[in-house]
Amino acid sequence: MPDAGPPPRVDFYILGEGSATSPALLACKLGERAWRAGYRVLIVCADAEGCGQLDQLLWTFRDEAFVPHAQAPAHDPLDPIVIGTDEAGLAAEFGFRIRLDPQAPCTPPTGRIAEIVAGDPGARDRGRERFRWYRQHGIEPGSHRID
Repeated sequence: MPDAGPPPRVDFYILGEGSATSPALLACKLGERAWRAGYRVLIVCADAEGCGQLDQLLWTFRDEAFVPHAQAPAHDPLDPIVIGTDEAGLAAEFGFRIRLDPQAPCTPPTGRIAEIVAGDPGARDRGRERFRWYRQHGIEPGSHRID
């Protein structure tokens, strides 16, 4: 039987209501940290507009550093960070996924997954649904409050 590798690790990052940090900015920071730790990173957005906004933010969120990235589907297999909406078509290529999509994942959990939850009540409700989804799939997610 082939080695299945380490079990998936899922962490929820829950922003406080009225937090100065936006979900997209937190995604940029987590993406940079994961890339510097040696991961190939997929940032999953809910729609093309979110991908475009995140693409711009990755160019500008830090004055002193460049975070190399590309948007799917026009990405190279060597791009360290890729932004896209097609989680099912891309997930296998990446060891670390950052999810800004409020829907439950459409692929089995593998590698490391960071779920970002905005501070408003609707986003928190959708975050709770995703938390339950992971539990139903045998994973006990961690959670971190970001204020």
